[in-house]
Amino acid sequence: MKLSVKNIKHKSLTSKTRLYNLDLPIIAITGGIGTGKTQASSFFKSIGKKVICADSLVKNIYKTEDAKKLIRTMAPTAIENEIINFPVLRNIFFNNKQIKNDIEKFIYSNLEKFFKIEI
Repeated sequence: MKLSVKNIKHKSLTSKTRLYNLDLPIIAITGGIGTGKTQASSFFKSIGKKVICADSLVKNIYKTEDAKKLIRTMAPTAIENEIINFPVLRNIFFNNKQIKNDIEKFIYSNLEKFFKIEI
């Protein structure tokens, strides 16, 4: 599907209505495996546009001491030598709804701060 100008609400695209009141709009690239997200991101980078990867933001959040403290408390077996063991955490995460909810809440509550660092 091609981007159509008729689908863009020009009047609503102001710094007052944009995420974090930014002067420029933020464009999100989403899609399943093999849909061209990496290719699209590479294109934007090649023309000098800033690309922020949500996966990288989350990885940076997991590197914080607060994240390690949370994981140590909720899933101590997922910390080895002060490093999060993601295969272990993944298994715990998807088998314990409360841990999954608490970790997601932590990640989402920190996304804005890490996003603003990137922009």
